[in-house]
Amino acid sequence: MWMIEIKTTPAGRVDVTGLMPMLSHGVTPSELAAQRLWMGNEQIAAGDLFWIRSSRIGNGDSVWQGDFSKIDGIGSGHFVGGIKFYIDGDVGRRLGAGFEGALIHVTGNASDEVGLGMRLGTIIVGGNAGHRVGAAAPGERCGMRNGFILVGQSCGNELGTGMRRSAIGVGGSVGDQAGGNMQSGTIAIGGSIGNSFGIGMRRGTIICGRAIEEGSIPISFSESVQLETTIPTMLGKWLRRPKRPLPATFLMEMMESNCWRLRHGDRLTGGRGELLTPR
Repeated sequence: MWMIEIKTTPAGRVDVTGLMPMLSHGVTPSELAAQRLWMGNEQIAAGDLFWIRSSRIGNGDSVWQGDFSKIDGIGSGHFVGGIKFYIDGDVGRRLGAGFEGALIHVTGNASDEVGLGMRLGTIIVGGNAGHRVGAAAPGERCGMRNGFILVGQSCGNELGTGMRRSAIGVGGSVGDQAGGNMQSGTIAIGGSIGNSFGIGMRRGTIICGRAIEEGSIPISFSESVQLETTIPTMLGKWLRRPKRPLPATFLMEMMESNCWRLRHGDRLTGGRGELLTPR
């Protein structure tokens, strides 16, 4: 297992994408420390920024400690064998972007593009996350596939755009355009949702813990029908399992009602998507 601790806050943003494949390739701490990283248009050695140690036990799992809010690309790329990342602090952009078959757990906040275009795997963020969580990578139509993301507090815009056969749970509120072009899967939101959600969604379900004003619902969604169901409550309890260290308020609002309003949309793309809101 790797132990990586930040020495000092860098002057600019640092991309550690090139460091990720080396974690599981049997390199020594000195070799990892010698890896060059980009900070803007300059290159620096990883050892200049991080204290790097290894227990020489395990398959590349890593523990990151410190403020990594200016460090981008942690956990990005493809991994084999279920590698785990534990980050005790905040992280920068593209956390777990494009990764496959791994687990990432962050105790603090994360910036934009968490799980961007990821395949398989699980990401848990205890605090807030930025824009485009679980969304499609630039130039791609499909976002996260067969993945699972939990955000303890709130998210920005374009949550889960283009996602397919995946699940996202957000304890707080989310910004605009959540679930846009969604192909399938489930988005569960404990708080409020922004504007223009579900535009272009083909299938899948968006569950919002707070009622939405009629004027904020896209006109391409159907009129609501009243529905009594415990599915959102059961889903919320499953997402709040004790082994997931998330805030005590995580998805509580979504779990309080058994009476829901169901709408179908986007009718411009077939109307097979679902929107569930409290009565």
